[in-house]
Amino acid sequence: MDPTSTRPGASPTPASARLPRANAMTISTRTLEHGRRQATLAAFSRSVLSIAGVTELLVAATRALGHALQTPYTAAFEYDPSADVLRLRAGAGWRAGSVGTTVLHTGTEFHEGYALDRPEPIVVADHNAEIRFAASPLLIEHGILSSICTAVRNAQAQYGLLGAYARQPRAFTQDDAQFLQVVGHITSTALARIDAESALAVRHAPSAARTEGVPDLLFRLDRAGTCIDFWARSHQEILAQPGELAGRKLSEFLPPAAAVATAAALERALVSRDRQVFRYEIDSAGQRVTCEARMLLHGDDAVVAIVRDLDDRPTDGAPRQARPGRDEPVQRQDAARTAHAESVQRDRDGRLRTMQRVVEIAVSTQPLDVALQLVLREIVQATGYPMAAIDLWDAERQRIVLGAATVLPGRARTAPVERPLNGTLSGPIIQSGRAHVETTDATTPERREALQRIGATTFACFPLVALAEVVGALSLAHPQRMRQNADFSDWMTGLCRCVALLVHGRRAREKCERLDASVRRDVA
Repeated sequence: MDPTSTRPGASPTPASARLPRANAMTISTRTLEHGRRQATLAAFSRSVLSIAGVTELLVAATRALGHALQTPYTAAFEYDPSADVLRLRAGAGWRAGSVGTTVLHTGTEFHEGYALDRPEPIVVADHNAEIRFAASPLLIEHGILSSICTAVRNAQAQYGLLGAYARQPRAFTQDDAQFLQVVGHITSTALARIDAESALAVRHAPSAARTEGVPDLLFRLDRAGTCIDFWARSHQEILAQPGELAGRKLSEFLPPAAAVATAAALERALVSRDRQVFRYEIDSAGQRVTCEARMLLHGDDAVVAIVRDLDDRPTDGAPRQARPGRDEPVQRQDAARTAHAESVQRDRDGRLRTMQRVVEIAVSTQPLDVALQLVLREIVQATGYPMAAIDLWDAERQRIVLGAATVLPGRARTAPVERPLNGTLSGPIIQSGRAHVETTDATTPERREALQRIGATTFACFPLVALAEVVGALSLAHPQRMRQNADFSDWMTGLCRCVALLVHGRRAREKCERLDASVRRDVA
């Protein structure tokens, strides 16, 4: 069944109804399992910092899933928006030839398509008894009976799915779902970093290509022949308006002969991984122009094509140099775009490093209050918000407990450590389970007064969700107006999943220690 959320104000769902029974599992076995998952998560988060290719990243993600969840089958599906299908890019256990060739439709009649549009992992204990959707042809072919899948996405892109599978019925727990989600968030953050690096490489390509002469056009293509992004020396060099190229197939913006030649070179480059050089002719401004293209592999599944107009070269065959007057405005524009791409790349690289450090803290053995304070320090440095706090929700006592905080100005320093749900700025977020961002000029008078007391103009709050339950909230405040996009919110959601994992892990460990002590007393 889908994980069911339990939030403050709702009737708590008994733990026995939410989690599969594990009477045969001893406390020591559960402790070993928890330790293995923590070690796997830490190792995976460290490895993604040095991974530059999509395939390598997805292989690492599926290995982490298989090791932690102990499933014989794992899969990473890449979503192809041009064909609206899922392609099996990495995995383990599947028959030879399945990875790289298997294509699944995204209709909700199958498990994978159903999970693609859901925010939470979708669990199937037994496909023979499942009524929401059918098993996909891939699962039927391999005799898969149980599975768990989660979508990998951010505000900018729908990347695909991560999943784990078994050939016998298995009641995947909410611990399994929590682990899978955290791996998914780390993967999406790493994929965003790879996208930023690829875009930056295209921006730097004109400078790198000076040894071969100033190019007329550069564009990056994915393996399906779709233009990801481009650079042009001038708008006269491209056969469509600049805004019309991104997201279009080769056949949609190149003449037929040129599109065929480019598609053939793309296939050769992806298979051989060698540079491809080819020529084609186009009609430009009423004249027949011969172009030469040099295609280089970029990452695992993309290429960069450098195109030059051979009819616009010196007669001695020397590389053409930049021409003052005509090229300078374009160079200035390209410099601005490169600076922006570098800024995006630095930002996403920093976010990935912050997530890696937060995961390291989450799986450490430090006391909860110390770990939360270290997490806040990392987040304050990464976001630029000087004020931050982590509130923990005590469901039994129906109270909010301050877990950690930076120094707040004014009367906020004297705030009680424990407060009622309706006595804090984070209370509504803990109650609703939804993130919220507000400013003093766009909120209620009561909340405006509360923000003014701490000297904040912008306030952002994100729920901490573990095992489909809200266990607290992470709040950020800034004295100035801050503009944050959906990409920032997605990254913060992923970070909060890691913080929630930290809180849940410490609470679970304390519970195991109490149970262990109780068992020892009973034995004695």
